[in-house]
Amino acid sequence: GVEMLLPKSLKYIIKPAASLKAKTNGTKDVKSYLDLMSVLNFEWQIAVGNKLMSEMEFLKLVKCMNGIVKIKDNFIHVTKEELERLIKHLHNQEPISRNQMLQVLFANEYNGSKIEISDELSAILEEFKSVKNIPLPKTLQAQMRPYQLRGYEWLYKNSKIGFGSILADDMGLGKTLQALAILLKFKEDKLLKKEKALIIMPTTLLTNWSKEIEKFTPSLNYHIYHGSKRDIAEFKNQDILLTSYGIARSDSAILNKIKWHVSIIDEAQNIKNHHTDQTKAVKSIHSNIKIALSGTPVENRLSEYWSIFDFSNKGYLGSSKQFNDDFDKPIAIEKSHKHLEVFKKITSPFIMRRMKNDKSIISDLPD
Repeated sequence: GVEMLLPKSLKYIIKPAASLKAKTNGTKDVKSYLDLMSVLNFEWQIAVGNKLMSEMEFLKLVKCMNGIVKIKDNFIHVTKEELERLIKHLHNQEPISRNQMLQVLFANEYNGSKIEISDELSAILEEFKSVKNIPLPKTLQAQMRPYQLRGYEWLYKNSKIGFGSILADDMGLGKTLQALAILLKFKEDKLLKKEKALIIMPTTLLTNWSKEIEKFTPSLNYHIYHGSKRDIAEFKNQDILLTSYGIARSDSAILNKIKWHVSIIDEAQNIKNHHTDQTKAVKSIHSNIKIALSGTPVENRLSEYWSIFDFSNKGYLGSSKQFNDDFDKPIAIEKSHKHLEVFKKITSPFIMRRMKNDKSIISDLPD
């Protein structure tokens, strides 16, 4: 029956957890994903709330302590058994894969604990995320809207870093034009001289793509690889090979004999089911850069998005089972906003989505 007054800080009793400190281990000029991976260094530390400390520093603070104790400004709960488990866990951590490293950096957390990122590494990550003004190709025969210019610059930036992209603008917002502009820029940069561009699409769009090339980027040479009399030998000095999903499935081995600088898939929902032979064949075709175009990257299930993402940035979201355990189930079934926020953070650098009903995109469209 005695009323108790407790400090507000006791509302949140923290359990220490293993977390990471991320930094670069050199002064190398970092311009690409591969550059970053070569200088990135992670150190395991102990997170106490938002504070990170070394194992030695932490053990000094909690020496001979048990139960709820105050460390600096936080109340934490420690027992001898939990401490032993934590230290053992810290020493037995599995090495972090390259893709996990990027996820940790973009999410700024590891297993729910905030990580510490050095100032130098933060600057590199900001540079990776920022989109700078990139001049349009000189021979582009089109007037691009501001949002299309942003899409073109974003595609170019990602390709220079070594990332794949999903351009998920609504139908009618000009995904084809943005893709052709980036291909024309690649040609101006002489990137399509030895390695070429492959575009895979539904058969019904082959004519549409050829017309758009002739209209907007006539200096790009293309060859349509389709039909019963198709002959890959006819693709010689052209910049772009246009083909269909059906042909990509049946002729993936032939297509893999050519060196591709970039492969683009249009109506990317055609590979939303990762179990089909068509999806497996398309994903098996190697190229330096991969770009997916789709107005509907998710139609029914989040796993469809994983399949498209697995094309553009292979392995980044883990296997389909990992993705189901880490994101699909928590987000779709358990409605976890925390998992959704992490998912948005780790995927946002690789997807651009604009809607037709967004007046900030096109203000002069009729309702």
